[in-house]
Amino acid sequence: MSDIDAVERDDAIWNLYSGVGPGDTLQQGDLIKFSKESCPDRYGIVVTADCDLDKKKHSRLVTLVPLLSVEEVICQCLSYDTFENYGSKLQEFCRQSLTIDVAAADSQFLARIKSRLLINDIVDRNVELTARVLVHEHVDITISDMRLILESSGVLWAKVIDRLRNQVKARGDLLVLSSPPLTAASASVAWLRPMWQEQVSSIALRTSESASRVGLRVAQLNSPFRYRLTQMLGQVFADIGLPDIPTASVDAVFTGLNT
Repeated sequence: MSDIDAVERDDAIWNLYSGVGPGDTLQQGDLIKFSKESCPDRYGIVVTADCDLDKKKHSRLVTLVPLLSVEEVICQCLSYDTFENYGSKLQEFCRQSLTIDVAAADSQFLARIKSRLLINDIVDRNVELTARVLVHEHVDITISDMRLILESSGVLWAKVIDRLRNQVKARGDLLVLSSPPLTAASASVAWLRPMWQEQVSSIALRTSESASRVGLRVAQLNSPFRYRLTQMLGQVFADIGLPDIPTASVDAVFTGLNT
């Protein structure tokens, strides 16, 4: 990369592009800003390997993962896990609020909830949102919605916050970075699962080209962050889960060693 391509700022994570040199091309780790009229900007990081881009193995497509704000990560990713974790409390809240006369474990429980949603007679918004979550409908959840649903179900919000904080730091499909310098974005967390593709020709390298393209390259991840991102991507999709294996024999040995 030539000096004109990216200017290193007081940021260990990002290089901010300030110009385009001769022969410059899209690269692994490039941050792309996607702008659409009347919609908030969104950001994606190129994870297509440089060697594939160089040898034209990408079929004119680049693969990206989203760079999101912490709030977006919570709403789009972690909220579903959280609702599953507190599922029994949400079920009981919904059962009592809708006066459903069968237990949550009954096969008719979800059917009763779906029928109430179909006739659209649930007045309380918190109850309606909880009902939609329980039947696995896609709903656009805000942090405020999430808090109201959980607190209405008897869940302590402080415990939820601790759980969410630990997940953001420890989950294998989230990489905490920083917000790109000199941009208005609060996006700082790469989420590896919801990948998508764009045509290379739809991404502008120069601001002067951006009016006719859907995306504009604005920065690049520094090493080693861009390589760590692709390493994590491989780990997420190559991980092989195993069933629970009894450990009684191992536990017995350690019990013996402790006596």
